[in-house]
Amino acid sequence: MAETLDQLIGELAREPESRRRRQALQTARRWWGPEAVARFYDEVIRLLHVDVQQAERVARAASWLSSRIGDEASRGASFRALGHISYRKRKYQASVDLYQKALDIYQRLGNELETGRTLNSSLQSLIYLGRYDQALEYAGRARAIFEAHGDKLRLARLDANMGNVLYRQDRFEEALTLYQQASRAFLSTSPLAMKARSSASNFRAAS
Repeated sequence: MAETLDQLIGELAREPESRRRRQALQTARRWWGPEAVARFYDEVIRLLHVDVQQAERVARAASWLSSRIGDEASRGASFRALGHISYRKRKYQASVDLYQKALDIYQRLGNELETGRTLNSSLQSLIYLGRYDQALEYAGRARAIFEAHGDKLRLARLDANMGNVLYRQDRFEEALTLYQQASRAFLSTSPLAMKARSSASNFRAAS
């Protein structure tokens, strides 16, 4: 039996049998809650770059748990996590369908940032499906949300995704402009850059 939530997540990621994963979750009721689903989601994002199979196991565990705790935001997160899995498995229509389920939930809850994140997440699948007009519409909606919240990092990610849309349409100069804009924003919001700006500000204040 797992002694910590991180240990449980590790067990779920490594366990190939769905029945055993459910058993592990059923014996871990002390962690049942939105916080656990959020932690599962973060691990899905990390594992997507390491092991898609393990990421899918954790995403399915998040889906199973969110359906039992009755938390709508958690359900939205689990749909988005499964959307990421479908995208990585090149099942683009399934990915869009899952993102739409997440969107429906976040819009119903009035959660703007999660709506924006999900709109942005949908872009690559829409690109591969050739649905450029919808991708541009989603990007515009996501941009309005991120700008309203002053979320520079997510705006940078959106610029990178928008660059991909334009590149696929052979709009190379426009795509390059967005890629460069995203690169500058990523650099300016990196921990090292932020630390350097903070140190410079402190120096000026002391001088």
